[in-house]
Formats: sequence, structure tokens, C-alpha cells
Amino acid sequence: MSLESLLSREDDLVLTASRANAQVGFSPEFEDSIARLKVQLGICLKPSNEGPLIAPDDSPPFPRCLGTELDSYWSLVNEHVAYRLAQMKVKKVLEVGAGFFSLTKVLVEHGFEVSVIEPNTHAKELMAKQGLMVALTNEPFSRDALSSSTFDCVIFMESFHHMPSPVQALEDAFSVAPNILLCAEPITSDASILPYPWGPRLDGESMYAMVCHGWNENGFSPEFVAHLAEHFGAYQEVWFMPGIHHSHIVALRRGGAV
Repeated sequence: MSLESLLSREDDLVLTASRANAQVGFSPEFEDSIARLKVQLGICLKPSNEGPLIAPDDSPPFPRCLGTELDSYWSLVNEHVAYRLAQMKVKKVLEVGAGFFSLTKVLVEHGFEVSVIEPNTHAKELMAKQGLMVALTNEPFSRDALSSSTFDCVIFMESFHHMPSPVQALEDAFSVAPNILLCAEPITSDASILPYPWGPRLDGESMYAMVCHGWNENGFSPEFVAHLAEHFGAYQEVWFMPGIHHSHIVALRRGGAV
């Protein structure tokens, strides 16, 4: 079954236009077309995404829980994020979607002031398992979930692709911080996986996660991410460690380059 066969003529025209122009991905018409495409694909998303599947008894006690190789891998990833924040002279951080709180723990140990937005209903127990005492907002990320606090940086670590609308998510994030880090996000030029500027990834693993678990698994083209930076008046920087996929960081900064 082809993608086109799932779409109305109107939606097909919108998404076809978006393939030639990533800026189309900012329009309400494009977001409506993506929403209808998800329905046609049989995707029914849970508001809290992955959170409810992670319970305290299931979560690993980071660090030193996955074996030497994986522990070393994730230590490098988390330390790389901490290093870049220090390089940016960031002190106060909002982390969106903390998962097992492994990055949170590293950031706290490095002296950053960390607040967390995490929808998992077991978030407090997961924090206790890590020995953490940080400010927690226990609900999905949204403008309403943000307090009156401001931050030096908002971090999305493998969580930006769960946001229903990347444009709205960045608008909300920039309302409280001048710097945004998109860490380990699925940014791809592979049109077989992502035939539009952003939207549901069409590889088997992502489709399984969306259809069977109700997780939102968006992907983003490099051109769309560049337009995101331009749209919000931000400077884009890209950092990574060769051979360490999850170390890939896209920084969108209104404060300029390091």
C-alpha cells in the first residue's frame, strides 16, 4: 500500500508541496494533514507517550546497570551534553522528558540547577531510585505545564520527536529559555522513512511503537530543522562525537555561537 493511497487529494497536495519546500511544514494545513495521516495509519497516540511503560521496578539503576559497554556509551553521551552546557555557560536547565533520569543525575552531579517536566506517573519513584531531589512537573510538556520560571536552556533528550507539534514545542520552549538543545533526535534525509519535512517515521520499528504502544515517533529533515532555527531567530550549531549516535546535539541559540 502506497502512502498516497492513504491520503485525500487535498492532503496529498499539501504533503507533496512540503517535499519541495520544508517551510510548508510550518503551516496549520500541513499539521492538519499529518494528523489525518496518523489516523489513516492506525495511530492513536497516548498523551503521555512512553512514560506509563516505565515503572520503578523496571527501570535500571543508572549508572553501572547495562554492562560495561553500554554503561560507557551512555556515560559518554550524558557527559557530552554536560560538557556542551558548561561550554555555553549554562547554569539553570529545564529537561523535557527525563525517562530513567540518567542525564538528570549527571547534570546535577556537575552542579547544574535542573528542573524536569516528565509525564510518567511513576516519575517521583524513579527520581527517588536515582537519589534525586529536583523540581518536577509531572505532566506532558505544554505551555500550561511551564511555570513562571525562566531557564538558561531547555533540553530535549530523545523527547522532541514525541511532541505533537515541533513548532509549538519550540515556541513554548523559547518562551522560557534562549537556548534549546535537541539531543539524539531522529533527523534524517531518508525519504523512504520521512517523505515530508516532519511527521511520523515510516520505518517498521517506529510504526510498531506508534500503532502498538501509542508513542509519537516523529522525524525531522535537516532542512526543516534549519528552518526552525530561522523561524525562531536562532543560531544553529551541531555537535557530535564520531561513532556515538546518541551524542548528536543540535543547539538552537538566540544568544549566538560559542
